[in-house]
Amino acid sequence: MITHPSPSPTIRRIQAVPADTQALSFVEHHSLGDSAYTPAEMATVLAQPEHYAYLASCDEQDVGFVSCFETEEGQRLEVDMLGVLPAFRGRGIASRLIAHAVDEARARGVRSARGVVALDNTASQRAFAHAGFVPRAHAEHPDTPLVHAMLVYIIRGLCPQPLPAGWELELTTSGNTERFRLGNGDELVGQAECLCVQTLCYSGLWVEHLEAVSDQAQRRLARVLVERAKVLELDEVGYLAPQVEMRPPNPQAPRFLPFIRDGYSDRGDYMIYKAAWS
Repeated sequence: MITHPSPSPTIRRIQAVPADTQALSFVEHHSLGDSAYTPAEMATVLAQPEHYAYLASCDEQDVGFVSCFETEEGQRLEVDMLGVLPAFRGRGIASRLIAHAVDEARARGVRSARGVVALDNTASQRAFAHAGFVPRAHAEHPDTPLVHAMLVYIIRGLCPQPLPAGWELELTTSGNTERFRLGNGDELVGQAECLCVQTLCYSGLWVEHLEAVSDQAQRRLARVLVERAKVLELDEVGYLAPQVEMRPPNPQAPRFLPFIRDGYSDRGDYMIYKAAWS
């Protein structure tokens, strides 16, 4: 029988041991249901030094979790997955999990944190706000959150698709950061910066910044990222594309058409919540 939670849930770090990963798997499957990983596969992810995950318990029952990992050489915490069992929602457990993860990160010397939240997920938005996060603002409308389109390419095969003649790629890596510079002849036509990430749901290239001078260059760059993900044997490429226009001229038209034409799917609108401290 499900019991009512105590006012202050107990929060503990999840270790990469069977008892903890089985508990994590149960709570994830019954709160989010996003991960196809087995408890053993979750243990492999959590054993990586940059990963931190926490379970919330009420009256000795595990009721919620948060999964995080560090990027930017340990300077930023990515609050990646957050789930609370349905019967225990609305009681502040999610915000306590976020706050606990942030407090521990600050003690380790981490300087900032962020989380990606769907535009229609008001519960998670409240949880991040209560934990001290604010949404990234629109550059020209500081009082308005910047909305991003989540574009995802799922890797389904490793058959390479080389760049056409005349196009050249310069790739540099530093830790888990990958930087791409795309040229056409003597002209720099596109560049991107990505993070290689491993979550409890997927491994992939996470696009931090991307710019291109034309739709053609954007499409070539979209393909370059996929080809790099294939080489690294990753699951997917993801890009939170900023929606710089407050009201698109044609709301029915596909967004970021060069990416869509190259096989990416539009997963909807998201906001980036962030927190920083000195």
